[in-house]
Amino acid sequence: MSFAHPQAAWGLLLALPILLLHLRRRRPVPERVVYLPLWRSVIETERRHSGLRFLREALPLLLSLALLSTTVFALMGPRAKSPAAVGPPAWICILDSSPSMTTQDGPDRRSRLTVAREALRGFIRQVPPSVPIGVAALGNGIDWRCRPTPDREACLRSLDQIVPSGAFGADLGTIVQALRSAGDRVGVAVATDGVGLAGIEEVRGDPEVRWFPCGSARANIALVHVAIEPVRGAPSASVTVVAGNTGTLLQKVPVTVRSRGAPAAAGTIECHPGATGSLVLGIPLPSASMLTVELATGDPFPLDDRFDAVARPSPPVPVLIVARDGRPSGFLRAGLESLGAAVDAERSGVCPPERLDDVLRELPPGGLVLFDGTTPPSPLPRGRYLFFGSEGGHIPVPSRRALDRPLVWRWDRAHRLWGGADLADLRLSRAAVLEPAPGNDVLIETTEGPIAVAGGGPAGRFIALGFSPEQSNLPLLVAFPVFLRHAVDWLSDPAEEGGLHLALGVPLRAPGRIDPEEGEVRVRRIAPSEPELLLPPTPARDDGTWSAPPPPTPGLYECRTSNRQWGICVEMGECPESRIAPAVLPGSRSDPPAPPAPPGDRLELLAACAAVLAAAVEWMAFHRRPDG
Repeated sequence: MSFAHPQAAWGLLLALPILLLHLRRRRPVPERVVYLPLWRSVIETERRHSGLRFLREALPLLLSLALLSTTVFALMGPRAKSPAAVGPPAWICILDSSPSMTTQDGPDRRSRLTVAREALRGFIRQVPPSVPIGVAALGNGIDWRCRPTPDREACLRSLDQIVPSGAFGADLGTIVQALRSAGDRVGVAVATDGVGLAGIEEVRGDPEVRWFPCGSARANIALVHVAIEPVRGAPSASVTVVAGNTGTLLQKVPVTVRSRGAPAAAGTIECHPGATGSLVLGIPLPSASMLTVELATGDPFPLDDRFDAVARPSPPVPVLIVARDGRPSGFLRAGLESLGAAVDAERSGVCPPERLDDVLRELPPGGLVLFDGTTPPSPLPRGRYLFFGSEGGHIPVPSRRALDRPLVWRWDRAHRLWGGADLADLRLSRAAVLEPAPGNDVLIETTEGPIAVAGGGPAGRFIALGFSPEQSNLPLLVAFPVFLRHAVDWLSDPAEEGGLHLALGVPLRAPGRIDPEEGEVRVRRIAPSEPELLLPPTPARDDGTWSAPPPPTPGLYECRTSNRQWGICVEMGECPESRIAPAVLPGSRSDPPAPPAPPGDRLELLAACAAVLAAAVEWMAFHRRPDG
């Protein structure tokens, strides 16, 4: 027998004052009598019945002690069985559904998800039939699939319906605490590989958390990054492939690039242990095409070995130079000529500022306008603009003041426009300090303020340099043709950089505003096309923003409304799921789950009834006697 509240036994100390009260002797009181022989006969009779009187006087003490004992016994919460043999009244089975659970390193090359599901199915069969069981999927938090119920078939069906999702990074300690937040005692059975799982140490020693670890510690090769850069003015593109090695051995991984399903290029990446390796491949790209980059790793986690995207060739860009008297700087002419096929020489031209409005109407679509120390005479229409030494007027970024021989303090080395070029030797004879708007990128900054800015506004994308080529030695540096080449590509790209590329586990979103009247957004995976994958349609919000839950796998997804269409490329990236080695988890206990406490296991009610009975007997014995 055990007690839920053994500290209540201190109540037995109340027996001491009860004993003292009953053992207290009354002091004899002298009385005067008239007839002594009569009292002597009475005393003699009392002596003959002294034994019965002792029992009558001891009965109140015994009943008081019995009442106290039964009351304290009830308060102690007696139980017929030990608490160690009593299980929780309900169990929650949690199955990890993060991407790493697709790793095929189980027996017979089964996935971790399959092995974990079978382990939980066996656990469910061991739980006593009267105990409710709930089922939930573990991703970025907990996703209920079946609330606690005694229906075992419903639990098993819910368990079988859990599939891998794109979410990961849950905190198990927080989840277990939330499950028990209502104060109910609940057991938790977790089947996981522990990859990306936090809070393990918080519940490691919990006796009512059962663990079912899965997975081996095999290494993994993963695609970390893929960059497809069409060659401007040529029917080709360069593909940069970066792969990471989470193992301890040097790996030589074959890489294949396919265009519309046909091999377009191949190579091999050398990945050193715990590091990344890169490879640049050239592919033909005569027209828009679906490209697939795939690693032949043979590792147990193929989910991060493939990348799909749509690539389009980059046509040559017509350039309109706006110069005084129609005579541009020789430096600009030479710089543009060095770009070769990237500039459409046949559709390019030069004009003075006074003819700009007429020429802009005839500018081919996708054309770029370059101002050589000139200022637009009127507000510019939406387009792509590059300003060299333009001040005042209608340029998108105003200038504050001019500086003589300014000192270059720093430049944005990571910006795409510089391409890694070094500006440490840049010298300026004169430059204007610009006032960038919020959200603009500062390309070059002096000790007095920025002198080169890139960004967007009502007139479209623009790049503004507060100096002309003749006012610096920039044309003599390698950075000049590099800057012009990247400026043409950056200005000719109407989409926001990375706007349509998302990492796995990140909610889908639209690149711009969606009118709620367009209806729901339907999302389907178009690559890989097998098996077919459709996501539940979701409407746009009232403010025009749209987002959807993370997709379950990487690939190319097509989003459609009633009158709009766009694509989103989802890739693994530097996802922690690529480090598929299982975490160190506690082993699962082999003993079956203990049954919950039976209804008759607690004896408080019986003890309370005995206390009430003792009180009733005492009242009847001493308050209902005829002699009062």
